[in-house]
Amino acid sequence: MAYYLILYLAITMAAAGQVLLKHGADKGGLNLGILRLNLWVVLGFLAMGGSMLMGIRALSVVPLRDMAFILPAVFIFVPVFARVFLGERISRATMIGTMIILAGMVVFHLPLGWPS
Repeated sequence: MAYYLILYLAITMAAAGQVLLKHGADKGGLNLGILRLNLWVVLGFLAMGGSMLMGIRALSVVPLRDMAFILPAVFIFVPVFARVFLGERISRATMIGTMIILAGMVVFHLPLGWPS
């Protein structure tokens, strides 16, 4: 059970890291060619790195079938976090993509004999 919580925390951190990186890309800071470095970008990279380490640890314990159901949630969290924290508008294409991801998560998690 604890590994599922770690996995959900990893997904939340990955989504937060992506939003932090997006926010940091819009801000000033140290320009290193293709990389603009500031506090938001550093926090985003730390969140993404921590998320990756927690996800790898959870992968060693959580069944792959459950991982395949849980991991796509990051693609749902990112637009929601961007809307809440950055005030971005969620486009129609993003909404359609989110619905397709949700449908895929449900279909993938159905029992193999369904419908019988």
